[in-house]
Amino acid sequence: MLPFLSRALRLLPSTKVIQDDFPGPLLFVGDLHGDPMGVKIARRFLEHSNGKVVFLGDYADRGRYQRETLRGLFTLFLEHPDRVILLRGNHEIGSPSHPRYVGPVSPYDVRNVLTPEELSLYEEIHVRLPVVYLNEGIGIIALHGFISASLLSELPREMSPEEEFYILWSDSDPLSTEFRGVPVPDPWDWSREKVERVLEERGLFLLKGHSPHELKNTPERVVVLFAHCKDTGGYYDYGVRYALFDGEMRLFEEIPCGEHRKILHSLEDYLSVG
Repeated sequence: MLPFLSRALRLLPSTKVIQDDFPGPLLFVGDLHGDPMGVKIARRFLEHSNGKVVFLGDYADRGRYQRETLRGLFTLFLEHPDRVILLRGNHEIGSPSHPRYVGPVSPYDVRNVLTPEELSLYEEIHVRLPVVYLNEGIGIIALHGFISASLLSELPREMSPEEEFYILWSDSDPLSTEFRGVPVPDPWDWSREKVERVLEERGLFLLKGHSPHELKNTPERVVVLFAHCKDTGGYYDYGVRYALFDGEMRLFEEIPCGEHRKILHSLEDYLSVG
């Protein structure tokens, strides 16, 4: 694992906001959490298309197959550094990613899976990962958490550590963040209606992970992607969802846990036609 992590660290971009004018196809993959099937789906997509894949963070913690997932993910990144975009999530390791975390330790904590040397490199990678992918040409902005209306209206620019913190951790409702009680600079700025309005003004759709409970309760211009399932050792029992852009947005809709291969078959159908 160490050689993969070392090489990946050297190839990471230096910016927190990735701006792109790639016209597609683009495949967006939600929170993996130790689910290697998401990496297999991305590999199949890259092998049979000229597209790019954007992963939305949370690669470790909670899943039974974290080493396999991380090894596959970074192998894919090393093979296609110009076609694989890794965004930062909040369920990785260390104080930079959990600056105020006070919750329980996961029984599938990545610190129990990697060696101390691997952990050190992985933490360094995690801190270096970009936070936002912005493609205004096709009208998509992707990140792990949520984004305030004011920050959304001002992008692209570099973000302060506090702004990164809220982007990584917050749900669309500031009262339901994982850090309940942590003050949000302007709670009204995070209202769904306000964010929806700014997205519409900028002609953007927001793709995010982090909040699987929002799969059926999101604003029109916000799409929640979540690739992790309870059968991989986590706490959630949601279906998996991926988004594909190839001239228009197409969602591989919610699929019951344990039936990941239906996603793969749907993607294969698309690739055989395309």
